[in-house]
Amino acid sequence: MVFEPIVGLYAGHLVSETSKSIFNKIWDLLGEARHNKLDINIELDIESKVTLIESIIRDINEEIKIHSLIPTKSLELALLQMKDIIDRIHLNFVEIRVGIQYYDSLWFKNFRTPTYLEHIELLKKNNIILDSRLDNLVKIIMLFKNTIKKDTNMNNTNTNNTNNSDTY
Repeated sequence: MVFEPIVGLYAGHLVSETSKSIFNKIWDLLGEARHNKLDINIELDIESKVTLIESIIRDINEEIKIHSLIPTKSLELALLQMKDIIDRIHLNFVEIRVGIQYYDSLWFKNFRTPTYLEHIELLKKNNIILDSRLDNLVKIIMLFKNTIKKDTNMNNTNTNNTNNSDTY
């Protein structure tokens, strides 16, 4: 029985560390998105999505801490997948910024095709993946919360049954 709190501590630490990493990357991503001269961020609405993701992750972290819960493997996996796609989107923004700077430095640039266009297409694809992973994260959080409610209800029922058996 000593093992369970240790596993819970490790799982909570993993979720906490993953969340911190996601937050740092979100702030970097928002900074990169604001530096780009293109309206791609507005078109894809990435900034508002990423801000929402940050809020969702903060909420679930608070709930885990407040109730001393052990995060499920599914929740950990969903957070790791979210971190992965946010990392990729951040990289897309960096590559677009670097591509724009390079393109702006070229002579006769109006006669050339910008090389950063392929990174914009990748960003659009990664945005679709972000939407999908956000949906998955929300579904997993709902399952996680339903499991918590069921466990709480079962514990309350068991406590009531124990109290009722003592009165007889």
